[in-house]
Amino acid sequence: MDKVLKRARSKGIETIPDLAVQAGLSEPTLYRLANGNEPSLPTVWRIARLLGARIESILLEVPTAPGAEADGAPHQRKRPAARRQRTSA
Repeated sequence: MDKVLKRARSKGIETIPDLAVQAGLSEPTLYRLANGNEPSLPTVWRIARLLGARIESILLEVPTAPGAEADGAPHQRKRPAARRQRTSA
């Protein structure tokens, strides 16, 4: 995300809140990206469009969250096992 912010600063966008406003995204979305959450394609598209960059270059500049799959697929949480229903005897 540091590289994304560096690109943004070259366009006169100084802060994450400024980037959020100009890209039409929420601040929490960008803060989650800065903390390593996987971005959605529409989010990356908006950032790339604003910065005049290719989507691929933005994806390479956003950090990957720990536990993310190597192929770029988001990490999926395992569902808890279903509880057994008690039967009265």
